[in-house]
Amino acid sequence: MTYTCLTKKINMVVKMTKYSGNISLTYSKKRLALWGLFLMAFIITSCSELTQIIQQVNMKEPQANVEKVRITSLSFKKVDLNFDIAVTNPNPIAIQLAGFDYDLLLNNRSFVKGDHKKSLKIEAGGKSNVAIPISLTFADVYHTFKSLQGVDSIKYQLKMKLGFNVPVLGVVKIPVSKSGHIPNLHMPSISLGNLKLKNIGFTGAQLDLGIKIKNPNAINFTVNKLNYQLDVNGANWLSGLTDQPIQIEKKGESEIHLPITLNFIEMGMSVYNLLTSGQKLEYHLKGKADFLPPLKIMNSFVLPFDKEGKINLIK
Repeated sequence: MTYTCLTKKINMVVKMTKYSGNISLTYSKKRLALWGLFLMAFIITSCSELTQIIQQVNMKEPQANVEKVRITSLSFKKVDLNFDIAVTNPNPIAIQLAGFDYDLLLNNRSFVKGDHKKSLKIEAGGKSNVAIPISLTFADVYHTFKSLQGVDSIKYQLKMKLGFNVPVLGVVKIPVSKSGHIPNLHMPSISLGNLKLKNIGFTGAQLDLGIKIKNPNAINFTVNKLNYQLDVNGANWLSGLTDQPIQIEKKGESEIHLPITLNFIEMGMSVYNLLTSGQKLEYHLKGKADFLPPLKIMNSFVLPFDKEGKINLIK
């Protein structure tokens, strides 16, 4: 018998007792015992029936499962994940989500834990969705797991417990788990290829410059524009902008060939002597490459490059 149920019944008894106060004292003494027994039976029977009604409701635990995992944003620095969890309430009355705790594992090792107080009402016999966002910074991942720096994807497992306030049952915790892989991107690299002398005369020379772009990723990348400048032994030999898209296959390398025309009359015969000396040339290559988004969830990005050193002239 609950305290609330008993209180209500006692209040009814008090009212009924007040009503019986007009009966004469002599007559009421004979009836008082029977009257009290009747009221006590009324209280016990009513509360027992109320308990049976509550038990007959047969409250059940809610059900929860991860319907979808969405990558909402991806870059070379971080990845944003969104876990869509479907919660079903099989009961004839509403229940309340009180919050949840989670443990995110990377390569079977715990990486980040947390808890969140989130209130959500799930209607009787209804279904609701809970979106749980999690962000990962790759610098933090590599700091903890150095072996993951060179891999193409990172295995994850999200373990969660959702807490619900369910009438009769009290606080119920439902476990949820989901596994998958996160793309692990690596920045492409740009370097100087070969410098070839195609022909030379007394007034000028024609050369061919190769610029290599390497893609270490498991997806294709496309260079939309390439801005470049080449200085050799302190003099500018080439500068310009390519406007033709260049695709670099996954795990592949592409080389862009740029023609160079040197005018000895404008630049001086010292350039002729340099080309025919057989010595290594000191170069400085700089510029930037504009890449198109390789995936829909990514933005376009710019890769600057600045390389210098010595190179042999291939004749």
